[in-house]
Amino acid sequence: MKKIVLHGNTAMNEVRESFGRWYYSLNEPYGDLYDAEEIENSGRPYPGDTLVFVRGRDGKTFSPIEKKERTALGEPVYSWRKLYVPAVDFVTRTISILAWDPVVPDKVREIDMIGLGKAEDCCNLRLFTEPLTLSRQKNDVLHLLWPEDRRIHIGLHESFYMRDEDRLYLSSWEEDPDYREETIIRDLHTGDITERKAGDIVRRKNGELWHITPRES
Repeated sequence: MKKIVLHGNTAMNEVRESFGRWYYSLNEPYGDLYDAEEIENSGRPYPGDTLVFVRGRDGKTFSPIEKKERTALGEPVYSWRKLYVPAVDFVTRTISILAWDPVVPDKVREIDMIGLGKAEDCCNLRLFTEPLTLSRQKNDVLHLLWPEDRRIHIGLHESFYMRDEDRLYLSSWEEDPDYREETIIRDLHTGDITERKAGDIVRRKNGELWHITPRES
């Protein structure tokens, strides 16, 4: 049995889009970036995050990003053999996109930075692919923050989960009266719905998209 030491953290999750290549652990008691922002807004300094990466093939752990008071780390995502992490600095009021290349394990690169005010708040502030995209979602607005800056009005039951160049994929559910789930594809530039498909669309390890549907359509 292999022992994985998480340096004080209690849970481990698969890094999105890594397909088992990488796992990560963030200190759970503080929640997500929105919860970290709430702590700061209450007048208490956010204590910082401990982020541990776990390599899937052998369980080896890495902690390349130093824990820093009043800086919160978000959920990582995998893209082109690198791991990317959003980092919110409540002192400088900035959001950094950090890149870590396992080939150079001791180096973390900041690929870009934007002002925190551009995001309004940290509600559902996450990175997605492909290409690498920083977004936030609140109520019926999907706000793409980086590299583009676009606001797209969406349905209240829609949730952005994947990008394929100029196509945005959102999961949705309806109950009218029967419950059903579908995938909505919107155009990046106009925000218009270009397709609706019953079931789910997922990206496989080789980049191919699969449409998972309950029945032939």
